[in-house]
Amino acid sequence: MSGTLYAVGLGPGDPELLTIKGQRLLRELPVIFLPAQEERDSLARKIVEPWTDAARLRELSFKMSKKPEENRARWREHAATIAQVVGGGQDAAFVTEGDPMLYSTFLHVYGQLLANHPEVHVEIVPGVSSVTAGAAAAHIALADERRRVAVVPATGEVMHAVATFDTVVILKVSAAVDAVLKALNVTGRMGDAIYVERAGWPNQRIVREVETIRKQKLDYFGQVIVTR
Repeated sequence: MSGTLYAVGLGPGDPELLTIKGQRLLRELPVIFLPAQEERDSLARKIVEPWTDAARLRELSFKMSKKPEENRARWREHAATIAQVVGGGQDAAFVTEGDPMLYSTFLHVYGQLLANHPEVHVEIVPGVSSVTAGAAAAHIALADERRRVAVVPATGEVMHAVATFDTVVILKVSAAVDAVLKALNVTGRMGDAIYVERAGWPNQRIVREVETIRKQKLDYFGQVIVTR
């Protein structure tokens, strides 16, 4: 009998925002795959530590290469590792910051599992996303029956989104802060924007004069929310 892989969303950072189901799985499952990136501290590790022990954690490197084929090869390798464990009858978790189906590292592996290991049974355990956590921290209503919402990375089609949608959540702002501020200036929406960093953490930061972030050191977990 093959096991099940649970893709567990850990939420935006506050361990108390991890769902009850996620907590239970982290306490019970024998293997927990943990994405790791060399360029920054593992937020996922900090979130899971209160709920599990280090002996059950297995790190998977997600160091990104500029060569797409190298990245795909790494994701295939991780998918094969997971398939071997689950195929041997063990249940396992793959944990990811935020929600597994929204800009997560899990999506890279999931694609390889679907393509190369379709026999692996996967269950998605959703988590609180940084989008909703940021809105909660800043007391911003993202949408109602009149407003359309877009979620985009800072390196994506920011100008088009800001010009077109009532509410726009721009993620990973530190990657392209100048482009984000240019889009806000050109569209006349600088006054509609709020910057939220590390939503839900003790060191959470909210900046309402968004133009000032140009000269600041920004965290990887920073977003700009634009709403009318």
